[in-house]
Amino acid sequence: MKRTAFITGIILAGFSVTALASVAVAKGQRGHHMTFSQIDTDGNGQITREEMQSIVENRFAAADADADGFLTRAELEKAAAERAKERVTQMMERMDTDRDGKITLAEMKPRRDPSRMFDRVDSDSDGVISQAEFDAFHAQRKGRHSDKQD
Repeated sequence: MKRTAFITGIILAGFSVTALASVAVAKGQRGHHMTFSQIDTDGNGQITREEMQSIVENRFAAADADADGFLTRAELEKAAAERAKERVTQMMERMDTDRDGKITLAEMKPRRDPSRMFDRVDSDSDGVISQAEFDAFHAQRKGRHSDKQD
């Protein structure tokens, strides 16, 4: 019985992370990168193995507003909205260089040259990106990111 409950918990945690990430992706966001202080839950200035392993459980508990052990669509949407607000705050801090509370097009210009990215995706150098090149590039990036998670 304990083993079944444990496995069920692991599966639920996996689904919750996937669901939270899916909501973020659906809204055009990339994955959320946690800050040091968010992982260092006891605030002692050090991250332990246990704190790293508890990330999924902590995110699940934070999103499970009624603490019933399940995540509803409403809870997932609320958690995603809260994370979106955090991202906007971070963007404003990073991009609003004159600190006037607004981001101009000049402030929002990418830090990297977009033409370099275009050249990387346009693998046959014909000056256009085909669907096949686009898909191949994203598959390559996905593979590279999944390797980092192991």
